[in-house]
Amino acid sequence: MKRILLITVYALLPLLLSAQSLPLRGKAETLPFKGGEVFEYKLHYKWGIINSDVALATISVDSTVYAGQQAYAARIFGQSSKFYDTFFKVREDFRSTFTPTLVPLHFWRDTREGDWYCRNDVKYNWAASQVESTVENSNEAAFTTTIPVQKGTCDITSMVFMMRDVDVDRLEPGKRYIGTMMLDNATFTMAITYKGKGTFKDKHLGTVATLNFAVRLNAGDTFDTKEDLIFLFTDDDNRIPVRFEAPFKFGAVSGRLQSAKGLKYPVAYKQKK
Repeated sequence: MKRILLITVYALLPLLLSAQSLPLRGKAETLPFKGGEVFEYKLHYKWGIINSDVALATISVDSTVYAGQQAYAARIFGQSSKFYDTFFKVREDFRSTFTPTLVPLHFWRDTREGDWYCRNDVKYNWAASQVESTVENSNEAAFTTTIPVQKGTCDITSMVFMMRDVDVDRLEPGKRYIGTMMLDNATFTMAITYKGKGTFKDKHLGTVATLNFAVRLNAGDTFDTKEDLIFLFTDDDNRIPVRFEAPFKFGAVSGRLQSAKGLKYPVAYKQKK
């Protein structure tokens, strides 16, 4: 189950502002979230004889002040369940600070998978079009690199919130959009295809109207690059990520929403008790 939660987080990050990127609304007054929002997920892993829920995850966001300006502090946190902690303990912690117009300011990561760990601290310098990234892991001592970035470059956590702010009226079903993101001292390119609107039935949420996306990544040996990652967001003002499926080289992981608290708008589905 190594790196399942990291793979899960990658599955939630599809887009960046490049030549043919997904169009965003990008206005503070139209954001689909507010401070105090919390989503909870169960993560399911399937590989060989393993076919079970193995982990829990949360996505949350709060209002904050960063360098004297109003901002949002978002977090993605994942942990293996108590049963699987016995075999392989996993903790994934990703935090981002970004402006009300979704410009990232700071990214921080703390990953622990069994005996392996990795920490990443990224400070954005938009005036110089670069980031300063410090990386430390169990295989090498801390080192800092300066990476050039273009407008729209994002990290894992801020990318999730960008995805929710897509301007649906400007999307074309079947069209492929290009995105990139950074992690540690590397960048990843992805092709995002908007598959249109749909519905799916969930025993916990009921029938949910969704916006559907497929993403193809160039993430090296991690993913099965012959298959797409699938993402479903609620087709309402909240744009809640309710379901995703991520095939990779050793099995497949999927995530399903369990609860949503502190929402900015009413949900468009009726959650079952």
